[in-house]
Amino acid sequence: MITTDDEKEQKIAFSKRLRKLRRINDLSQQQAADALGVPLARYGNWEQERGVPSIAILPRIAALFNITIDELMGISPKEVEDSLITRLGNLNSEQREAFSNLLKTMFPENHK
Repeated sequence: MITTDDEKEQKIAFSKRLRKLRRINDLSQQQAADALGVPLARYGNWEQERGVPSIAILPRIAALFNITIDELMGISPKEVEDSLITRLGNLNSEQREAFSNLLKTMFPENHK
């Protein structure tokens, strides 16, 4: 279960990631807000830990910065792969190895 402290930490981490992504992409808050179709005040609240975007807008934020929603939320592609492999526990070892090799072939950038 997620506690209030966990939620606060996640909100802080999200705000920092969002601010970093915007700066890396050389955008002002106004430009980011305009691109996302939200008021500047709302966007500013996200970066200043006073609010979080709705789930519905996460795909637009991810697309703006050319990343996945997982990455936007602080989850690396490798973590997602590892989780998938773990969750496929009903596969035998040969099947798990084949699946792992498939992922390495499909996403070589995650296995450097």
